[in-house]
Amino acid sequence: MKFKKVIFILFTLIVFSVNVYADSSINVSKRLNGVDNVDVSFSYEIVPKDTNPDNSNFSPNTFDIKFDSNSVIEDRLSFENYTLDFSSINFTKPGKYEYILRETSSSNQRVYPKDNNYYTIELNVLNEVDTNNNPTGNIIIDVLQNAFLNDTSGKGEILFETSPLTFITLSKKVTGDMGDINEYFKFKIEIDGDGYTILGQDSSVVYNGQTINTINTYNGSGDNYVYLKHGQTVTIGLNNGEYQIPSNSLYSIEEMDASNYKTYVNNSTGQLKSWLTHAINTPDSNNVSFVNNYESTVLTGVFISIIPYIILISLAIIGIYVLKKKPKKRNIN
Repeated sequence: MKFKKVIFILFTLIVFSVNVYADSSINVSKRLNGVDNVDVSFSYEIVPKDTNPDNSNFSPNTFDIKFDSNSVIEDRLSFENYTLDFSSINFTKPGKYEYILRETSSSNQRVYPKDNNYYTIELNVLNEVDTNNNPTGNIIIDVLQNAFLNDTSGKGEILFETSPLTFITLSKKVTGDMGDINEYFKFKIEIDGDGYTILGQDSSVVYNGQTINTINTYNGSGDNYVYLKHGQTVTIGLNNGEYQIPSNSLYSIEEMDASNYKTYVNNSTGQLKSWLTHAINTPDSNNVSFVNNYESTVLTGVFISIIPYIILISLAIIGIYVLKKKPKKRNIN
């Protein structure tokens, strides 16, 4: 009996001593949307579930996917891939194994936030058998390619993606001898998405004789207005140093009323009342500056041009007055 037991133990060790990797790897993709250039890396972690037959030979595995100047960008999209291979695991028991795959961090979380989706990868660990259904001493690792549980993205593949984030700044300047630097100006804001933080405007303003309590969150489902006076700047989509607006979003800013002013946007040579339907790319390209100019209506040039005539007429009047006042000569005869 002892001899048979030893033989069984040796046979078990032989069975699990060699792994056959029929389909032991799977591709993990990372996609960046709306990029023109990129330099960022993302970290990942794969952790076994406690329900696995045996995790004694597994330690949490981590890997990175990096984008840099060598990454190909087409139509403002960029892909990088990583082959996740389970062949390095020394499985000691057959059965169904499950692993959680997450994106854990980004090297530039402010602009390129990590994807919060996660995947449960299933794989079968099996005894390889010969034509007589006898174990060969090898293990077969079979990753189930399209069986990703908890795929909250609904993509049906292991694909993590990120749209770079940014924010918008809006500033107001008033010029001209009739410009009122204490007057508030009203702007209508439209941006793809919602829930963006608005910072920088006064909490209460007086506009057209009415007191208005301003908002501090952009709500895409309704009308959103910002009120600024001379020298003020507001940021939209910047909260505690973190960017909020996806970089491929469209936005529009339109100044309301201000009919007495000539309005210029971003150093425009002609008058503009709005900055319509622009695509957000990088933070530097989303600075919008409105300048309102209001000059007096005194026709200074016309006034100066008639001064010579006024002088001549004045001299003529003085001359007539002098002549009238001149004493008459007495006749001595």
